[in-house]
Amino acid sequence: DMDITGIANGNFNIKMDKNNLEPLIDLKISDIFMNGQEMGRIEIMTKNSPIPNVFDVDIKAISTGIIGNNDLHLTGTINNNTPSPSLDLLAKMDNFDVAFAQQFVQGIFSNIRGKASGDLRITGQLNDIDYSGDVALTKFGLKLDFTGVDYSFDDTVVSLSRGLAILNDIGVKDGRSNSRGSISGAIQFETLSSMGVNLVMRADNLLLLNTTQKDYDLFWGRVYGNGTVYVDGPVSGLSISTPEMRALNNSVFTFNSNSTSNVEE
Repeated sequence: DMDITGIANGNFNIKMDKNNLEPLIDLKISDIFMNGQEMGRIEIMTKNSPIPNVFDVDIKAISTGIIGNNDLHLTGTINNNTPSPSLDLLAKMDNFDVAFAQQFVQGIFSNIRGKASGDLRITGQLNDIDYSGDVALTKFGLKLDFTGVDYSFDDTVVSLSRGLAILNDIGVKDGRSNSRGSISGAIQFETLSSMGVNLVMRADNLLLLNTTQKDYDLFWGRVYGNGTVYVDGPVSGLSISTPEMRALNNSVFTFNSNSTSNVEE
């Protein structure tokens, strides 16, 4: 569940069907909180353009509070002179704090952190939207809730195109100076509900599991490994395989055969 609060002032009028998207908005939302976390403010302006059935879009998200002062600026047009409304938008990120995305991936990732800079173009008709561009990530990190491990990633540039984010051999650590690894593959992100991954993580003394019985009653432990981890499928039902993985001597793992929990093989 997502709890969003804020103070809105302005006008909001949207008409939408499969053939038209007509937004007429002049709105400022301040003191935005998502699940108790201060997010900043949003300014939205959409209006008729000089071209009939085309609307100009100008949206600013300005973050404050614990995630710093940085911004996302979205500009462009919505064109209704096509079979389905067409978008031609440009999102410019200037050191934007990715913690803003935390509220949208709860239960999958947590402790998302880092800064994003770059231009992301959003184009196409509503039933076939394309996201493309290069986004530079600095000091990026997150926790995989299922494994309980928090990773920090090397600074990198992620290329996005046709609903895919391409990861190219990005260095990763688990917080220990002697831990090493890398991750490659793709993240599918056309919609949050259909988000999926096809990833390969190569580990060299990397923490792979960090849970207790309280987290998951079927199995738990603290496992370090060398080798390769393959992760594939939708985030709601990931398939994780480790055919080439070797657990290191300082690992501890417990499997509870009396647990009432279950897991799909």
